[in-house]
Amino acid sequence: MRLAVNYRAQACRGERNLYSGGAAGLTAYAACVETLTRHWISDLKAAYWWRVEKFGS
Repeated sequence: MRLAVNYRAQACRGERNLYSGGAAGLTAYAACVETLTRHWISDLKAAYWWRVEKFGS
């Protein structure tokens, strides 16, 4: 889990840095974090949701 969080932080910092510290960089960073988080959740559901359905939470 830590690796995923570190990956997300570094990837989104790179996205923010494309805007050279401008105001759009903050928006790009937030959008990047949201997008990667949604993808992460989707991947986790695809990989493990059957366990929740089978064994409960």
